[in-house]
Amino acid sequence: MSLFSTIPDRENGPDIEAGWFNLIKNYLVQAFPGINSSTAPFTIANNEASLINITGLLLDSSAYKYYKIRYDMHREDDGPLTQDEVGTLEAFWNGTAWETNRTIEFGNSLGDGTEGGSGTGTDYLVINGADGQGKYKSGNFTGGAYASALNWTIIETRLAV
Repeated sequence: MSLFSTIPDRENGPDIEAGWFNLIKNYLVQAFPGINSSTAPFTIANNEASLINITGLLLDSSAYKYYKIRYDMHREDDGPLTQDEVGTLEAFWNGTAWETNRTIEFGNSLGDGTEGGSGTGTDYLVINGADGQGKYKSGNFTGGAYASALNWTIIETRLAV
């Protein structure tokens, strides 16, 4: 879903003509089709040893060769173990596969303490090289009442040439 399509349509009021606002919104949706965001927080499952798809985070190499994704995530249990992370995930299409680089700006919610796209740690966030699908692994929070959220927004793209 386009980031701009979430802007609600407006209705005419006593002091405003809504048509101009809705026209601008529609132009933004058409002009920036690759600028997407999560429509609701994505739940990170606890203790996932295999790569799991992040719903809605699928990159299109035929449209764009570069994506920069801003994300924030929160994980907690009643242990009380709480981890937060804010960062960026960059993906570059090299002509045959996606190359990924993750930069953690704050925290370490996935618990791997690593950056980059190698995916060699226990937990990580990556774009699948073959198909552009966003994926993650997560460590085990042993306390009860586990909760998590991942929000993401594509903040920059470069057209495929």
